[in-house]
Amino acid sequence: MKYRTPLCLLIVFSLLFVTAWPALAASSPWEAVAPGIEYQRFLLPDPNRVYVARMERSNPSVTLESGLAKGTLTTERETVLDMANRYDQTLSFWDPSWGRRNRVAVAINGSYLDRLTGLILSGQVQNGIFVKRFDPLGGGSGFGWTYDRQAFIGRCVDYDPGAQIVVIPATETTLRLNGVNVPREEDTLVLYTPQFNARTGTNDSGAEVVIELDRLMMNQYAPGGLVGYVRKVRDGVGSSAIPFDHVVLSGHGAAREALLASLQVGDEVHIMQGIQSLEEDCLTPLDLSWSRTYTSISGAYAYLRNGEIFQMDDPGATYRHPRTAIAFNDQYIYFIVVDGRQPGVSVGMSFDELAAFSRDELGATWGVAQDGGGSSTMVINGKVVNQPVSSCPNGYNYTYVPLVRNGSQLASLENLDHVGRFLPIRAGIDRCQRAVGNAIFMVELEPMQRSDALDPFDIVRTVRPADVYLGPGTNYANVFTIDPGSEAVVLHHFNDLHGVLAKGTYWWKIAFDGLEGWVAEDTLEYVRTPPQGAPPLN
Repeated sequence: MKYRTPLCLLIVFSLLFVTAWPALAASSPWEAVAPGIEYQRFLLPDPNRVYVARMERSNPSVTLESGLAKGTLTTERETVLDMANRYDQTLSFWDPSWGRRNRVAVAINGSYLDRLTGLILSGQVQNGIFVKRFDPLGGGSGFGWTYDRQAFIGRCVDYDPGAQIVVIPATETTLRLNGVNVPREEDTLVLYTPQFNARTGTNDSGAEVVIELDRLMMNQYAPGGLVGYVRKVRDGVGSSAIPFDHVVLSGHGAAREALLASLQVGDEVHIMQGIQSLEEDCLTPLDLSWSRTYTSISGAYAYLRNGEIFQMDDPGATYRHPRTAIAFNDQYIYFIVVDGRQPGVSVGMSFDELAAFSRDELGATWGVAQDGGGSSTMVINGKVVNQPVSSCPNGYNYTYVPLVRNGSQLASLENLDHVGRFLPIRAGIDRCQRAVGNAIFMVELEPMQRSDALDPFDIVRTVRPADVYLGPGTNYANVFTIDPGSEAVVLHHFNDLHGVLAKGTYWWKIAFDGLEGWVAEDTLEYVRTPPQGAPPLN
């Protein structure tokens, strides 16, 4: 028997198909997580789970930023999620005019750790300033992102000693800079930035010049360098505080004498640090400029170069492991995390497989690997989306434990508990994020907001204990606390950040008992405005 479909039903089915087709054609596996930022999880037949975020390079609403564990260049460790939360809603320095906020949409772990020092391996740039210099002639420098929205892989780098200088235009003096955020040694001049720590940590055998930065010149590679103005000259005291918008020049011996002879309060200062990129052979110069670099983070291995898979001459490169990587083409920046070491679920990738996925699936032309293994973590809008492989006994996150077992054999972090004891690898063990040294973010730039509740030079009173920070936000160091009922004066801020919104509250720079810092508006009440021409409270 034959069955016939009534003509009216055929018409209805046809209309439904035609109506649904545009929606089906327009559907995309990419999920929007912020303007210009999308996310997708790939399930591959290896089997592998791959997590990818992509940022539209030309979208002015978004940019990239790097982060440090606990906000400082120390041996501190922090999970990627905690770092994302630390930097979320902090001030952005992307625009020439400071004051917008970073909303962290995507975060991944960064570079390897130096097993001897516990510091991040090689270098990093944050807010256009060196956090740590890349190892000279030490191989790959990693990924870079500029104010002009250019992306690059810096490869081997070198520093011309004649281009590491401090220039004082008023006296036409040039001083040689010997290091950045490193211990000050005999007869050396060292630059300390806010990312180093709350203070320089130096002893009293030198001189230190505290310099407030010009908001329009937050980049030390461009002509003119990092520009600022001397606010304090401190001799024989040591350990200067480093506010968020300042740097400190610290000199010992001959460098101390040169600082004291060349600089005084109010002087303009230019700090320049030339950097040159070379091929991986560290011999052949590259036509690659670091000028106007805003963010950079060191990498493990540039596995994809101008569309070509570059094979590492190391048997370990063929092993399948969890991976973290940054890739890009002319349209997108990609953050990639691959789960691994989970048989039957996700086995991980070799470098060649990572390169093939980046090129053939994503269309990337360049790619550089970050730290992998148990460190591989991706956070999307405040949530860890992958499954890291670090085991987590007793609910502890892993921290860096520089232990040696069996002579020279370094203990595997996957096999250590939170106090450094070996653990058996067993099925079903709880897993958690590993605490790492740095991270890189895709951020949405939110508009600047300011309060008009107060004005510079107003006298205010604390309504409860008021914590005072080195910058406008709880992400900066808390340097002292003011008792309730204390009076202070609101200061004029050089870069016009009076009452700026950050970390969920408004902030004011105040002076109290000879000290300065930033306090939350909700800890203050207005008292009075001094008569015009009257001296300030402090």
